[in-house]
Amino acid sequence: SGALSFQSVIKNGYSSNGRTVAGLDGARDVAISPDGKNIYVAGFHDDAVSIFSRDQISGALAFDSVLQDGDESSDGHNRTVDGLDGARSVTVSPDGRQVYVAAYDDDSVSLFLRDPTSGALSFENVIKDGYINNDKTVDGLRGARSVIVSPDGKQVYVAASIDRAVAVFVRDPPSGTLAFDSVVRVPEDRDDQSEVTEGPLGIGISPDGRQVVVVAIPNQALSVFLRDATTGRLVLERIEGGIDFPQNVLISPDGSDVFLIYSGAVLGFRAQCAQCSPGEMCPMGTGFPIPCPPGSFQFMPGEASCPSCEAGFFSASHGATFCDICSIGTFASKGSESCSVCPAGRYSDEIRLESASDCKSCDSGKFAVTDEDGEPTTACSVCEAGRFSNANFTACLPCPAGRYASLEGLGKETDCLACPPGQAATGANGSVEVDEACQVCREGTYRGFGDNLLSCQPCGEGAYTEREGSSSCIPCTTCPAGTRVVADCSESKDRSCESCPAGTFQNKTNQLRCEACPPG
Repeated sequence: SGALSFQSVIKNGYSSNGRTVAGLDGARDVAISPDGKNIYVAGFHDDAVSIFSRDQISGALAFDSVLQDGDESSDGHNRTVDGLDGARSVTVSPDGRQVYVAAYDDDSVSLFLRDPTSGALSFENVIKDGYINNDKTVDGLRGARSVIVSPDGKQVYVAASIDRAVAVFVRDPPSGTLAFDSVVRVPEDRDDQSEVTEGPLGIGISPDGRQVVVVAIPNQALSVFLRDATTGRLVLERIEGGIDFPQNVLISPDGSDVFLIYSGAVLGFRAQCAQCSPGEMCPMGTGFPIPCPPGSFQFMPGEASCPSCEAGFFSASHGATFCDICSIGTFASKGSESCSVCPAGRYSDEIRLESASDCKSCDSGKFAVTDEDGEPTTACSVCEAGRFSNANFTACLPCPAGRYASLEGLGKETDCLACPPGQAATGANGSVEVDEACQVCREGTYRGFGDNLLSCQPCGEGAYTEREGSSSCIPCTTCPAGTRVVADCSESKDRSCESCPAGTFQNKTNQLRCEACPPG
């Protein structure tokens, strides 16, 4: 039934857990850790936060310790606790790793690190009104009365009555450190939202983090702000007026009810069902409309879901009412947030492609590559003269040394023409004409058909060539018996012979001299 039965009370000066309870004078706010192990109480007159252990079966509390303004930190860092003068509100981060306290007299929000095992707190730092934080002057903390952490843990909000504002801080989840972001003034009434009021007293946030509500005096109203899910910044949505001296606000865990404490009473608001707008979806039981996520859309109002973008279409932002079509040269699978360009070696001259395989491959002798600016490829380019396309059609490679190509659009290396016999490579790559790629073999050297293209080879022993551009060498002449060698054979000259003179002879070949005939 939810009915309550009184169990116990703990007051300042009581004995609990072998200790004397302290820090509860002017108790203004209480928070429970997400694991249910600890209770934290903000004591306004004691300038303190009291820490209690909680029995998770019986709910009984045991006093552990108290931190007061000006205490020396017991964590070994020699810090003096600050930011608890007039402590009005306390809250625990969703991950249970930090505790934040808003202090009215200190115009501040302070950060305490929480031991997940014992629940003990250690003072980390404080941010006060007028401090420089995140390269900005902190504003909106004078008369800080209430502090909350967003359900996603990304932001901390502080309501301040003197500044008549809500200060917005960005929270670093691992460390809990806060960075001042902005301040929002609370409007006075429905008719004139340009003026500001005194006295925001309480602040609450919906379970889905989409709305922040603030109660304030003297406008006697409930102000409802929409919260940006990415930046955490607040934009006024509406004001509910006619509430006598509201003191605090609470939103039910399911987000369907808002409760206000005012003038000795509790006022309840029930969320009314409304039709979702185009670009939003409202599944059954949704407390607030949900923007269509990227990759989906909804052009009709009052729908429970957002269909995915079809293949070849995309939506890049939240709340899309239609999907954009991918441009020529790009593709996108179903439900895509963006289009991808056809990969190198492929192109497209059509729209509504689903995958990279739908992009066309370049023909032999052509290539396609994405520009440096990421522009899609809608056609393949022809390889210029002196080049040929690689196997993936992603680039044109130069004809190697010893080959050339005067035509464009070649598809493989062997399409480049080889140096003709009697010529070898100059060493140049990407040659267009034969004279660029090849040089004539000099006298005494040759290169035959099918020989290495890179160089001309010297004629070996017993062979020669007297002309340039030879494709082969000629065997040297053999001086027969009865002759002698006048000039021997070299790489570039043939051997010359003459007959032995009278009175001499030679019965061997290729001899340098003739022998004298013997007597008789």
